[in-house]
Parts: sequence; structure tokens; C-alpha cells
Amino acid sequence: MKKILYVHGLGSGINSSTLDDIKLFFNKYEVHGIEVNENPYESVKKIQDYVNDNNIDILIGCSLGGFYGAYVDVPCKFLINPAFMIINVIQIKIGFGVYEYFCEREDKNTYYTLDQNVVDNFKYFIMSPHEKIYSKNSYAFFSSIDDFVGPELQLRNIEIANATNFNLKISSQFNHRINSYVLNEIRYLLLE
Repeated sequence: MKKILYVHGLGSGINSSTLDDIKLFFNKYEVHGIEVNENPYESVKKIQDYVNDNNIDILIGCSLGGFYGAYVDVPCKFLINPAFMIINVIQIKIGFGVYEYFCEREDKNTYYTLDQNVVDNFKYFIMSPHEKIYSKNSYAFFSSIDDFVGPELQLRNIEIANATNFNLKISSQFNHRINSYVLNEIRYLLLE
């Protein structure tokens, strides 16, 4: 049985309803979830270690989880609205502050902080000499109506994905989060 790993976005956790949806939708797969945080160094290492230790075949990452997934070596990946412009999203769209998580977290944290230190970590991570890992089975799905990121940042996200050889899928059938349209598209691609 093939194994899927879901990586959530900023402000979420392993107890998100999206993980439940993926488990229901891909009931012929062994579906796992992993909890990440706002530190790219810790999060990417945690994901890669999990992929290696559990022989994960497919990664599905949304938003920040999609950004992290771009740096993980896995046979097949589906990145949904990957936040390649995460620094701009934090600085322009969200802003610095203390925020409550959307769901109960495995690590028991209830709040997270976005500040200059978080932005600097992402900046240094992006500029560091590691490589993003791509394969012919690397897909980036982008919403053309993502009201969270907005059209300007989304276009820049798409340009980055295109320049780094992701298979691009752009649609107005979903917004920022994963929905049944996206899951159907992933299932179709897995069956090809």
C-alpha cells in the first residue's frame, strides 16, 4: 500500500480537518500527517526524516507545507498553493504579531509568533546553498482566485514554480485551501 504524507500550512496542525478529508478521499492509501512550525530548518528536517523513516511515496503540502515540501526528497509531490513568497506573505498579508492556531496541536502550543526573527530564518533558509528537490512527479497546483495570497504574490509563486520545473496546474476551481477538486486532480494524476 502506498503512503501519503500531508503537510499543513501556517497556523494549522496535525489535527486539521484537511488531514481527515485526505484520509477519507484516499482510503486505499496509508495516509500520514506531520506537524510543522514556523522554523524552516526544523520543519524541513522533520519532514525529510519522516519521509525516510516511513518510506513515504507521496507528499501533499498546502501553502507553507507546500513551500517546505519543495525542499523534501520524495518520489512524488503535490504542492497546493506553495508559499514560495512566504516572506512577503508574512510581512504584507499577515503582519507581525501573535496568532492563535486554527486547531489543537500535537505539540500543545496554542499560539505562534510572526516577527522579524521568523522572517530572517526564512530569508537565510531560502538563500542557503541547499537545493530544492524536484522530480518528474513534482506538481504545483495554484488557484487563480486565491484571496488569501492575492494575485500579485500568487503570480510570483507561479513564476518560481515554473522556473524550477514543476508541472503546473492552475485553476479557478479552488481557493487557498485544498478541496475536493484538488483531491480529484491528485487522484487522477496518481492513476496515470
